[in-house]
Amino acid sequence: MKKNLFIFRHGETDNNLNRIWQGCTINEGLNNFGKKQAEKLGDLLSEIKFDRIYSSPLLRARQTAEIVSQKQRSPTPIIFIDDLRECNFGLAEGKDYDSLRQTFGKLVNQIQNPTFRTWDQKFPGSNSESKHEVFQRVFRQLLIIVAQPGKNFAVSVHAGVLSALACGLQLKNVSCNNTSVLHLQYNTLDQEIIKL
Repeated sequence: MKKNLFIFRHGETDNNLNRIWQGCTINEGLNNFGKKQAEKLGDLLSEIKFDRIYSSPLLRARQTAEIVSQKQRSPTPIIFIDDLRECNFGLAEGKDYDSLRQTFGKLVNQIQNPTFRTWDQKFPGSNSESKHEVFQRVFRQLLIIVAQPGKNFAVSVHAGVLSALACGLQLKNVSCNNTSVLHLQYNTLDQEIIKL
């Protein structure tokens, strides 16, 4: 049996617009454009009958999941899972990209676009996480999700989560833009996750 994971990034926030690095300690909601993006995403995914929708508990992901759920033909339960939250970026959170590049140089790009060589890098600060650590906690949750009854699951997350998955699963051309969708398929026979 094949199960589908439709993993999408939340809609735009004012911090996204102003190029502020959010992370998991900044809990800002969607701006008006972000709500429109989420509505479009909901329309795009409305033909897929989701058995369940899973979401990071952070407000921007939560609001996006709720809008996607409302666009379903029948009510779809949303389950909030803390391990789907955005990466903790330590001292980078709340700072604008230009000042981060001045302070941390190439570390910013290494964290934003990780490779196996760089995915253990992290910003300084208490509880800061690497993309490797994020991949491990999120992938563990995805395996729990696909073990549930059903065929189609939506997952509302963040750019840092998408880039960690892209690196860990060695996926090419994964967009981390607001409301972009990563479609993964899990084959229960060979227990393999592939990108569609």
